[in-house]
Amino acid sequence: MVQRGIFITLAIVGVFVLYAFEVAHLNRTVGSRTLILGAVIIGAIGGLALGWRLRTKTTDGLERIQIMVACTLLTALLMPLVAGLSNRLLVFRPAQQVPVEFIETDPRVGIRFGNTGGVQEPTSYIHFFYKGDQLVRLQTRYPIFPETAQRGDTLFLPLVKGRWGFEFVP
Repeated sequence: MVQRGIFITLAIVGVFVLYAFEVAHLNRTVGSRTLILGAVIIGAIGGLALGWRLRTKTTDGLERIQIMVACTLLTALLMPLVAGLSNRLLVFRPAQQVPVEFIETDPRVGIRFGNTGGVQEPTSYIHFFYKGDQLVRLQTRYPIFPETAQRGDTLFLPLVKGRWGFEFVP
């Protein structure tokens, strides 16, 4: 019983760690909100189906509801991680140079312990550009456009089309 508890605890911590690492990749994905929302909806529907199937193992009404809710919530919470990982890792295409219209790059400084004085180096960059008619916002740890880029310039950005059709910066 103790080994099972340790295994479950390690699995939960592992999911948290994977989510923490995946956030940086989702920030570099074009249309990540749609990817996440779609994954949550698919996960909830799949969880309802799984809960419906598993509820027959008990006769108590409260336990049936608990099984349905647990299955629905767990799959809805895990599916964005699975969708992000599979979109990024299950693709074997090279990056394509896609023309985009540059808007701006905004460097950000993330200070954890307050202002320590002096000039701080940027810890992330938020990029705005048009890809076709769509305004795109990406956040990276490094600049992806040259510093000499001006608003309205057409630049080429390396994008990889993911497994589920969502493009990302490698």
